[in-house]
Amino acid sequence: MIVLKLKAIWDRNNRISQRKSYGIEWESGKLAKDYADILALIDPNNGGNDVEISVLGKFMN
Repeated sequence: MIVLKLKAIWDRNNRISQRKSYGIEWESGKLAKDYADILALIDPNNGGNDVEISVLGKFMN
């Protein structure tokens, strides 16, 4: 799920920065939600202890 969210973030950022989005405001709102979802998925209080943060960092680069 984290990898899919990272891909969505990358895609949305790309569409916004390249001005290829038909709805930049909507896309920006979805981008903020995607970031929040990533934080929720790695939250140690809700099972995020199983996530290897160093691997996540490599995906983001």
